[in-house]
Amino acid sequence: MIEIRHHTFGQPIIILEFDDSQEVIIYNDKLDSIFNHPEIQDRKVVILSLIGAFRGGKSFFLDYCLRFLYAHFPSINNPNKVTSFIFKKDDTWMGEPDEPLTGFSWRSGTKRDTTGIIMWSDVFLHTIDRTGEKIAIFVMDTQGLFDNDSTAESNSKIFALGTLIPSIQVLNIKGIIQENQLEYLQFATEYAINSAMDIVNKKAFQSLTFLMRDWDNNDEYKYGIDGGSQYLKQLLKPRRNENKKLQSVRKSLSSSFDQTRCCLLPHPGRVVASNGTYDGSWFEMDVDFKNELKSSIEDMLISTNMVIKKINSKEVTGKEMKDYIQKYFEIFQSSNTMRVLNIYESTVELYMNNIIEKCLNDYKLRMFENKDLIGNDNNIVHDSCKAKGLEMYDKQRKIGSLEYQKSCKTILFKKIDGIYEEFETFAEHEEQLKAALDKELQEKEELKEAIKYVKSKLEELQKSPSTQGYTELKDVLETRLGKDIKKLNEIEKKLREREAFRRKLRNYGISAFIGGIMGWAIKDIKPLDVLHSALDNVRKVLALTAAPVIVQNQVCEAVSKVPKELLPFAETTADILLPAVETAADIIMPAVETASDVILPSANIVDFIPLPSEYSTILGVVVTAAITIGGILAIILKEKMKN
Repeated sequence: MIEIRHHTFGQPIIILEFDDSQEVIIYNDKLDSIFNHPEIQDRKVVILSLIGAFRGGKSFFLDYCLRFLYAHFPSINNPNKVTSFIFKKDDTWMGEPDEPLTGFSWRSGTKRDTTGIIMWSDVFLHTIDRTGEKIAIFVMDTQGLFDNDSTAESNSKIFALGTLIPSIQVLNIKGIIQENQLEYLQFATEYAINSAMDIVNKKAFQSLTFLMRDWDNNDEYKYGIDGGSQYLKQLLKPRRNENKKLQSVRKSLSSSFDQTRCCLLPHPGRVVASNGTYDGSWFEMDVDFKNELKSSIEDMLISTNMVIKKINSKEVTGKEMKDYIQKYFEIFQSSNTMRVLNIYESTVELYMNNIIEKCLNDYKLRMFENKDLIGNDNNIVHDSCKAKGLEMYDKQRKIGSLEYQKSCKTILFKKIDGIYEEFETFAEHEEQLKAALDKELQEKEELKEAIKYVKSKLEELQKSPSTQGYTELKDVLETRLGKDIKKLNEIEKKLREREAFRRKLRNYGISAFIGGIMGWAIKDIKPLDVLHSALDNVRKVLALTAAPVIVQNQVCEAVSKVPKELLPFAETTADILLPAVETAADIIMPAVETASDVILPSANIVDFIPLPSEYSTILGVVVTAAITIGGILAIILKEKMKN
């Protein structure tokens, strides 16, 4: 095996693989890191994927695709489009003749090298000249099929996922199209037939290319795209007494893909195919293969031929694509035999849930824009915002049966009413917070008077002659004075913290958020069993503001730092929280007054609360904002337990 040299800008990342019992293992964190990158999540996506038999040269082909992409497009890790080679006079992108190939792992031989489904960690960026639309280009490799270690079930899953995910699917085939390859292609395209039922005159998938390797019939069908198109046309041409599988595949292809093509590549040469020390450089390739490899990749990946991923005829973003992929993975993980209908139903469910969430966010935004009226004309504001949200639902392009679409509207109706109930509850909590602040202000004034009184008595003692008991009385007064001053300082600090946090949040129009958090925090604190429900409440409050999931998770993590194994030994909630708060509070809280102008906007309640443009990309401070909120909650709990 030849070890592939480390690539400068990226590496292969496994997002799905099979264990020894062929059960699916999903790596959601890696999937999230690729598709939910701040620069990626809102861009439309192009996904290139190769699928085919093991030891068929898929990863080798993809690595030259990477070389083309790095030469023509900037990427997340290579924004300046730096290459490891100098362009020649013919503007070739293939690099130096003896430059070793880097990227996905590959090797010649008889053993499988790629396992599961693998994404390239770096993502390429492009702006379409004609429209100005920004897109992200992903590259995906898949486990080789039909080897001795894989089962029919795992082959089916890989083949189906290799069809569901990409917008540019390349089916890598050696020699000629075999019957078993058509069987798996038919299995994958059945999903397309189901998903297209509610879409009139639309295709479920975008681009399918048959990449025929080691083509040796150049006399009849010439190498390249033109010869391949003639071969595919002849292969799929209707004929009498034809194979039923071929007939079924032909119908599926015509109803499922916007574009179906074929490219014929010659044999790469003896050195490439059999030399165990071959490193991927192109100077040892046969000339015909090198030229056709270059032409096929250029034709497939030139910017004007980029194919944006669509699901149910709708172009999807990075964030949306991550959700769809995760849903597909979960289906394969939960069942030993995948039913095509399950895939279709899950796609419809996820698509419609996205519409419901979009309409809910519209309702929340309108409620916050009219927050000053809430409390006086609650029902009027609610009814108006609700009507707009339902109207927005009616205007959305929907899929699924009419009965299911109607049930989704009912769900939206109920969720909006549920959110409104939360708004009313939060308004009450904000009043509770105000009452608590007023009480502490009153206590502050009383302490000031007490301190003033004690100081005056001490001054009188100092002016009067020493008498019996003078020293004892002076000590008592000074002790009392010290305690009162300390308590006053604590109250003033607590007031500053609460008021600063409350004021800054209100400035950005999320009084319901502060009301919800503080309203929960000043309730009576119960022992240990309150922790889990308290964290759920925090999640609900944050969800109401449409805060990103990452913020929700990190807030809860900040509040519950103590290992779970210690929980049975904690007698109260304070015992759980205090170890995490003692040091963090002193660091976090002093920064709130001066840093809040940066921290709060950077929490960036995306697509929900309009923020100053200069703050819209400060995503790096999200964690700080989350920990700050967690620290404030913990301090309030700590003070409550003391009292």
